[in-house]
Amino acid sequence: GAVVSKSVALGGFAAVAGAAQLVCPLVGTLSDRYRADGGRADGGGGGRSDGVGAGGWQSCLCLYLPFPRVRGRRLPYLLLGSLVTLVGLRGQQLSSSSSSAASPAYLLSFVLSMLGLNVVYTVMIALIPDLIPPPQIGVANGTLALLLVGGSLAGFAAFHTVLGEQLANMYEFYWWIVLITAGLTFLGAQRITAEGEDDDD
Repeated sequence: GAVVSKSVALGGFAAVAGAAQLVCPLVGTLSDRYRADGGRADGGGGGRSDGVGAGGWQSCLCLYLPFPRVRGRRLPYLLLGSLVTLVGLRGQQLSSSSSSAASPAYLLSFVLSMLGLNVVYTVMIALIPDLIPPPQIGVANGTLALLLVGGSLAGFAAFHTVLGEQLANMYEFYWWIVLITAGLTFLGAQRITAEGEDDDD
């Protein structure tokens, strides 16, 4: 009974993680059409309008993101995804001490974490062609792949060493990693975007 329950729970979490990836094409499409300042299409460097009317559903969803003054069409989604991820991770940490790993609070927090991480991942992929000169995109993609593998290995090593294989420590460590890396990415991309807009002016 217990083994079957754990297997079913593991399969359920894997299914949720897979389903959360469906948000990626939606976020990519919405960030392509993000309009800042009440109607100006902000392409991160050229102010290109792609013809989406202010009444379209894409514009409605994008216009009312709570970051209207952030430069760059991707960065509001980076902030949104990061906030959702941080809330989900904190919820997982607080509810992981429950007697049931499949408690409703933990499941909801897991869903938020997966959705937020996929939003951040989509933005991260989209930022490369937005900000990197074409001749350097191959190097940037290779560096990204190296960082993804290196980050996974470093996290695995940290869990079994400095974090003492404690789930509470792992969630806390992950929470700070998301906060710091998302913050650095936002500041760097914001600066490059601002410089591009100033050059266009």
